[in-house]
Amino acid sequence: MPSHQSPRFRSLTSFAFLGALIIALTWVSPGSAVDGRDFAGFYDVTNPTDLGNGSEQVTLAVQVFNYSGADVSNTTITLQDSVNLGTDFGSYTGTNSIVQDDSVVLSGNFNISQEEFTRWQNGGAPSLRIDYQDASGNPVRRSIELGAGPVE
Repeated sequence: MPSHQSPRFRSLTSFAFLGALIIALTWVSPGSAVDGRDFAGFYDVTNPTDLGNGSEQVTLAVQVFNYSGADVSNTTITLQDSVNLGTDFGSYTGTNSIVQDDSVVLSGNFNISQEEFTRWQNGGAPSLRIDYQDASGNPVRRSIELGAGPVE
């Protein structure tokens, strides 16, 4: 049996690790993020206006991608406080539908707290959630993972 220090043992260990990694990756479906990052996207903040009362008005454009494994329709996409998730700043108007593996671009004006705006300026991202009903009519609520970037 090779010792733990021998080159043969190290190459066998590396080969075994590589084989286990390949097997694990083949079991992961790249097209579905069920119970994971079902929705993700980019955001862009423009037109900030200090309202003078501890609030800031901003235009928030987002591009939201659907990786949930199914088309979703009649969604509500809501901007919420990134620390106090019980505080909503508002929702994008209109009926939003997002086809699986596609995206939707939305833009809206929101009045947010000065604290929330400061968090965004310091590298924090807006906190969005999406609400809809699945194919069986069950209510579904998911977070939308956002990163700063181009909204196209």
